[in-house]
Amino acid sequence: MVCQQAIRKLLLAVILTIVTLPQIMFGSDFPTKPIKLEIGLPPGGTSDLTTRAISSEASKILGQPIICINTPGSAGILVMGKIKNQSPDGYILGGAPTANAYRNPHLREVPFKLGELTPICEFSEFGYGVAVRTESPWKTWEELVDYAKKHPSEIKYSTASSGTGQHLGMEYVSKKYGIQWSQVPFLGGVEATAAVLGGHVQVTSNTTEFKEHVLAGRLRLLLVWNPKRLRSFPDVPTAKEKGIDVQVASGPALWGPTGMPEEVVTKIDNAFKKATQAESFKQVCIKLDMPYDHYLDHKEMQELINKQYKIMGDLIKSLNMGIYEIKK
Repeated sequence: MVCQQAIRKLLLAVILTIVTLPQIMFGSDFPTKPIKLEIGLPPGGTSDLTTRAISSEASKILGQPIICINTPGSAGILVMGKIKNQSPDGYILGGAPTANAYRNPHLREVPFKLGELTPICEFSEFGYGVAVRTESPWKTWEELVDYAKKHPSEIKYSTASSGTGQHLGMEYVSKKYGIQWSQVPFLGGVEATAAVLGGHVQVTSNTTEFKEHVLAGRLRLLLVWNPKRLRSFPDVPTAKEKGIDVQVASGPALWGPTGMPEEVVTKIDNAFKKATQAESFKQVCIKLDMPYDHYLDHKEMQELINKQYKIMGDLIKSLNMGIYEIKK
């Protein structure tokens, strides 16, 4: 009897070793081949440029290429739905804003659940602002708001997609001041900026794709949505300074499917964190007016998602938007 129990214990130990050994070896050896990173926004925008810059440096640390491919749609929501179905081996990842996890489920039906994705890191933070063409009549934020009040439904503003922070900010202002203006969503910030430059809309509420055009005198920046003023535009006030108490910040982030081995997640996380110290990444962030010293590891990113999920839900509900909209 004692002998049989000993044999059972030995067999159980062998089975457990067989089951866990591949994961242990997998985590230790990772990566042994190139990693594919699908960026959920179009080429040339803030998400694309920062993700490519940091991935280039992280690939050197990991010892394998990180191949970036653009698969845009709904500001990264579609790529997150795609990533959830991939093998959790760490070789196919997604790049999309962190807020897609805690904001967009309140706005629409999304092709993923939070438990189906692994947060890996957030490696910067978007800068947001409201800009108009320099030949427009509005020199200040107050002038734009005053005009919009007096001319209902006349103003159209572009964004990088519905449900983004720049969209929620404008809708918050609409409710606060009783303004009627219309959003025109695009696939990304480059297209949204082109729309205001081309006169298709009068205003853009956007990430810092507007920067070069403001510096060149083609656009005028009236307001920034971030808690602090942007580095390149120290004279442009924040929304909070104008009495608009809404937090819409988000950042470019890295995602994987659920079930990834902890050691693999940590390896990727550590490589991306180290990559933020590279001068090439810092220069891209400076160009886009994004911080290069803002980094959330996979645990901190998960904590942010858990916290912001309720905050964004309460905000969106107060705006009568998304899944909380009451049809009249």
